[in-house]
Amino acid sequence: MVGQELLKGKAKKLSSLITKATGDLGRISNSTFSKTLQEQASSIEAIKQKASNMQAFNALLMVPNPDIDAYINLLSQIMEYPVIVSQTHQDYAVSLVGRQFMTHRDFDALFTIFTGTHACLLRNPLTKGPESDPEGGIAASKQRVIQTVFLECMLEALNKLQLADTCRGPTPNKSVLIDIHTKCNGLGRMFVDRRELKELKVLTATLDPLNVPVTELIAALQVQKAGHVVNDDVEAQASGNVNSGPGPILRFMMEGNVGLRLAADAETVAKSRQGEVQCEQCFEEYKGMVDEVIAGGGFFFFPDTDSKTVTIRGDVLDSKPFADFLEKGKELQALLLALSNKKKRTSMLDAVSVHDKKVWITMAESFESMAFQNTMELADDVVVAVEKDSS
Repeated sequence: MVGQELLKGKAKKLSSLITKATGDLGRISNSTFSKTLQEQASSIEAIKQKASNMQAFNALLMVPNPDIDAYINLLSQIMEYPVIVSQTHQDYAVSLVGRQFMTHRDFDALFTIFTGTHACLLRNPLTKGPESDPEGGIAASKQRVIQTVFLECMLEALNKLQLADTCRGPTPNKSVLIDIHTKCNGLGRMFVDRRELKELKVLTATLDPLNVPVTELIAALQVQKAGHVVNDDVEAQASGNVNSGPGPILRFMMEGNVGLRLAADAETVAKSRQGEVQCEQCFEEYKGMVDEVIAGGGFFFFPDTDSKTVTIRGDVLDSKPFADFLEKGKELQALLLALSNKKKRTSMLDAVSVHDKKVWITMAESFESMAFQNTMELADDVVVAVEKDSS
């Protein structure tokens, strides 16, 4: 309310200035000395134009949802005048740009704000100077603005989630948050709050519980129950404040009806996917055995690389690690075939097939080497026998 009164006061003063300038221009125009007063008229016209722009900008500040393009254009013009422009007005411009990108779902453009590369940040004088980050060129004040815009985007999408969105499967409201999270993972350095990034990861796991790795889903539910993520931000580590309680995104999951419903549904899905946990554990063991077989060389290998000693293993099919690999493969196949998640089953079977191929290529190549070595040894024995007979 106080802010509105101040804006109204500025509007009256600017209106009075514009009226006075208009009157002065009229008197000059009607004067017999109008030609000699052209320089003064130009100065008054420039003052009137600046006052008009400031009046229009002041009017935009008085409405809750100003025209974004008009706000940014007027702010850019006013910042060129010899007047003091509040940092809050500049920060609000960044917020409006972010809101515009969210409206059009232009995530590529939105992330130029999060990475500090958008023009609305770079043209600000506070992005230069000794207080700037030497790596990113973003002042500490600008980092706070970026973090605010990121949080505003998240909360705007969260506020649009409805109870209907808690059904399994994608919805437009969920997709916005999932798309932003996916884009975050593909970017390098950003100036957003790391704790909120971690909380977003937890949230997106519950938004699409059927299509995230089950271990990631279980970890997200554990974070939701614990009520905090580990804040590994550099400043948080320095202050020892690594578990600072839930942020706004996690509080949404812990306290709001929609968030609680999402978590409850995700927990039901996690229980139904327990078989996947066994599969993933077995798959990790299976991959370890694949590596052992390949490292072992199959039928033919050089155990002593310095002397190039050749060793032939004719019993490799019945001994470790190959026998263990075959047994673990049978166990993994049985677990995969029992999975109810067809998409997961197919992807893991494809992965098993890739690893199987690696093993059998190694076995085939080593068998060929072994056969060649045996042939050479037999040939040597024949030559020695022939030489003995000749003598």
